[in-house]
Amino acid sequence: VLTFAPGTTFTLTKTDGIVANQIGGNGDLVVAGVGVALSGNASFNSVTVNVNKSLAVSGSLAATTSTTVAIGGAIDGTGASDFQLGTTTLAGPVTNAPDTTTKNLTLNSAGQLLLLPGKTLSVTGAVANTGGAIAAASLAATGAITSTGSLLLTGPLSGSVIDLAGTATAASITSVGSFTNAATTTVTGGIIASGVVNAGGNLSAGSLTNSGKITVQNGVFSIAGTGAFSASEYVISGGTLRGPISIPSTKTLTLSGGGTLDINTSATAVIATTVKGVGSLTMSGPGLATVSGAFQLPAVAVTGNQLNISGAITNSSGAGFTKTGGGLLVLSSTANTYGKLVTGVGIQVGSAAGDTLLPLASTTGLMAGMVVSGTGIAPGSTIASVGSGNVTLSQPLMAAASGNA
Repeated sequence: VLTFAPGTTFTLTKTDGIVANQIGGNGDLVVAGVGVALSGNASFNSVTVNVNKSLAVSGSLAATTSTTVAIGGAIDGTGASDFQLGTTTLAGPVTNAPDTTTKNLTLNSAGQLLLLPGKTLSVTGAVANTGGAIAAASLAATGAITSTGSLLLTGPLSGSVIDLAGTATAASITSVGSFTNAATTTVTGGIIASGVVNAGGNLSAGSLTNSGKITVQNGVFSIAGTGAFSASEYVISGGTLRGPISIPSTKTLTLSGGGTLDINTSATAVIATTVKGVGSLTMSGPGLATVSGAFQLPAVAVTGNQLNISGAITNSSGAGFTKTGGGLLVLSSTANTYGKLVTGVGIQVGSAAGDTLLPLASTTGLMAGMVVSGTGIAPGSTIASVGSGNVTLSQPLMAAASGNA
């Protein structure tokens, strides 16, 4: 056993030299050669790999204070049993690493911390990955995680606050605080956070459990068709929020900047809050979506199976109401004030028996006294009067009137 006292430095300069002893203590290790190898268990106060130098470790490596890999330097952990690296700064690669523990972890664009399959990375402190690469089975940090580089995990990612602006893959993401994404991020499981912001890029996950507000500023944030989805408030100021989204009447939805709420459900989803603002709503899933709150947009797109709007459509622009897409749109409120249906096919109106007002895409050629027939229309009904984009029937509907408007 070779032990170094505090304040001493052990410098390895021999090219392809191998140190087989158990070595360490409270001194510092400096790697100043190429292909230097430690085959025994090694522990130091600090470990530094100089510019364009390299170290191979096949035992365990522990640094009480810090580990630094300079530009062009490298550590290869093939055969190593354990890394405890202290505060770690990487401007070069650490590859084939075993289970690894660090304090604060910093990587620049040339820095890499690549663990072997199934090995875990634990950080007591923060992670700052500025263009580098991290690969592990999982990453758990007690501090904030910021990454503009690559983050490839086969298991979970967790931190106090998480901010991703590179490329990331994880089985799940748990953030004690907020989670911000501006990257291409794929989460095969769920996201748990207390506030989610998608500032750009594409974020996809299996589910979202969010105790705070969700904000989509740009890009696409999508949740799987059967995944759970929750937030305290929904703000879509650009980009698209897509998923099996149900919003209760106690939560607010704000659309601005041309943002899109895309209800993509394979089962059922209900929007019970008011839908308004500068943006759009789309139903794209194979299931059934219902808007029971007031609907104040001038248009809707139904590219999926069916959208029911049972809340009052109150479009005061005078331009009418436009429906696009080949899916079925059912309008069942008796308090709609949109005046007329401008365009659209696959529209069912007057779903409540007793209605006499029948909105139409066009009233050209229609006049009072004409006989009206069809599904839900009482026999012998005629047009009592012709309005702007609608007709009033002489008899109430017996059931829903349907057809292409």
